[in-house]
Amino acid sequence: MSSLRPDMYTLTTIRKLSASSVRTHVSSTQSSVRGGGAARDGMGRATLIVENTYKMEPDVKFPVRKIRDIIKDVLESRLEEETHKPEERNDLAKELAEVIKSRVKALHVPRYKLVSFVHLGTGKASEVHVSSQCIWNPDIDNYADFTFTSPNMFAVGIVWGIYYE
Repeated sequence: MSSLRPDMYTLTTIRKLSASSVRTHVSSTQSSVRGGGAARDGMGRATLIVENTYKMEPDVKFPVRKIRDIIKDVLESRLEEETHKPEERNDLAKELAEVIKSRVKALHVPRYKLVSFVHLGTGKASEVHVSSQCIWNPDIDNYADFTFTSPNMFAVGIVWGIYYE
């Protein structure tokens, strides 16, 4: 029943209300808390109200080495025998990015938002510069990348892990 204890703001507000409105305010607050902390939204669905944990640092750091191995495994296994077909490039890049993302999610690194990126190109003496910008915490957020090259094509796979506080 400690959750029914009002905070200082609520007490100040209640003191300003009349006696009849105080009873209404308290009874409506108690009825919304009785459901185990659940409230109802406009559609009648139960929504759970969860307090912030205020965790500013992760329990587990972003596993760069494991994720780099996943990217390497996916790109090498899928592109080893592949010839570069420009008409299929977009679908192949999407597929590779999804496979990488799902395998990284299987690691269950808590509280990290993941961004998976795959870029494909021809292997005929082409040069590509890939750049990205983001506001992040260099002590916590990180990324893993791998570049696959063959005589027919090249691929760059990158996974960014941004800690969600």
